[in-house]
Amino acid sequence: MPGKLLGTTAEYKAGTGVYVDRDKLYAGIVGRVTVSTSEDKSKMLSINPVAAAFCDSYYPKIGDIVYGVVADVSKIDAKIEILSRETVPLKHGQKYAGIIRYEHIRDYEIDKIVVEECLLPGDIVKAKIVIIYGFTDRYRVERRKDFT
Repeated sequence: MPGKLLGTTAEYKAGTGVYVDRDKLYAGIVGRVTVSTSEDKSKMLSINPVAAAFCDSYYPKIGDIVYGVVADVSKIDAKIEILSRETVPLKHGQKYAGIIRYEHIRDYEIDKIVVEECLLPGDIVKAKIVIIYGFTDRYRVERRKDFT
């Protein structure tokens, strides 16, 4: 059930359908909880959505490569609307927002980054999901690495 306490960040990383609030992991969607091993060998909690067997809806997860359009830019970040996962566009009605913080724009001269000079509203960006916020509708993404 959404909102159900699943564990802590000391025990697990958050995967698909799981969100973090004050170092605790909670269910963000209805589904079956699974435990897997992430790329860095730590345990990751994810939820396989109940509806997954009945539709092709996409639920972004940590590590996914996505494309998005920059919607707004501030001094510390750029907000994007996620358009697709890899080469598969989101289904009509699916909306996910991403945030690219200034330190995730590039991996060199981070202290010299001026967000407004790097990204502009309307720019299309390729990024990787690194953190999930809230009930799986907002994501922190990074574009400082080559994902090809």
